[in-house]
Amino acid sequence: MRVNAGLDSASLPAEHPARRIHASALRRRWSASARHLAPAPWGAEHFGLERSLAYLALPPAKRLAVLIDCGRGLLEEAYFIEKLGLAFSSKMALLADSTEERATHCLFAADEAVHLAQIAAFFPNPPARTQDAFLRWLSGVIAELPADGGRLLIQVLLEGWGITHYRSLARGCRVPSLRDVLASIARDEALHHRNGVALFDAARLKGRTRREASQRVRQLLDMVRAGPARVAAAVERAHGGLGVEARAALYADLRAAEHVSARLTLLNRLLNSVGAASLAG
Repeated sequence: MRVNAGLDSASLPAEHPARRIHASALRRRWSASARHLAPAPWGAEHFGLERSLAYLALPPAKRLAVLIDCGRGLLEEAYFIEKLGLAFSSKMALLADSTEERATHCLFAADEAVHLAQIAAFFPNPPARTQDAFLRWLSGVIAELPADGGRLLIQVLLEGWGITHYRSLARGCRVPSLRDVLASIARDEALHHRNGVALFDAARLKGRTRREASQRVRQLLDMVRAGPARVAAAVERAHGGLGVEARAALYADLRAAEHVSARLTLLNRLLNSVGAASLAG
């Protein structure tokens, strides 16, 4: 079953009556309010930039610009991930084998709708489109993979990783209201991940489905091996470009090898936890 993952889906016009219905439904689960966000919700230490000579060599205004760039990237990524989560939960509800599984995914879809609204509240105008390679890849996983492959990639791996990711974002966040939202999302991610672990059965991955899942797992691991590329790119933009040696020094200062190793270890542990380690080979 292929679905439109909705990465680029447009919003309804502000005056559309369905917007009022959406707002009314949201109020049953979350009290919406305007949020004020500091220009840089995360400091240099969250990104490891306090160790970077290239970052520290920038004048104060450009260092702030790097933090704004990196912070906006994190928020936009979270926004689009929650948007894609709506499509995934809806697809999995339709593909469910039991009443309880279908109901659970409908409840998870409601979680994702709330998460999306919570993150959107921190944008004056939420982003409409993205060309981010990881988000485009994730959209394809949700659109194309059948239930078992999608459950492995999304619930076991990415939502398993998301628990750590959102907890880290919450710990490092300087904005209390955003910190609370991120901590709440981490708690929901833990429940979503547990559902994937409970329902995933590696023995059901056979033939083409297994090959496709294995290919996607390897693609994910390859993206992780790129290291803290977004942070490095923000520093490079602030400099107007860096040479080969300066770029290598920047990655060394950001401890890219440790960054990659920790994430690969986590993803491999998650694969092992459901008997799917062979898919990475």
